[in-house]
Amino acid sequence: MRRIVFHQNGFGDLLVCFKALFAIKCLYPNDKLILAQNGFSDESFLQNISFIDEIYTGGGVRILKI
Repeated sequence: MRRIVFHQNGFGDLLVCFKALFAIKCLYPNDKLILAQNGFSDESFLQNISFIDEIYTGGGVRILKI
């Protein structure tokens, strides 16, 4: 399994790339899609994005997916 990491600094970065991230996950469903983010930290919103497997905040803290 490969890990695909996307780094974003704010909500705009995530919003602009949202469809591309979904397409990547559809093309590579067995690979892990990881979001490393700095600016946007609404954990409840990020946890509900089903196609992102892991989320890390700016301090390296992992947000657990429910």
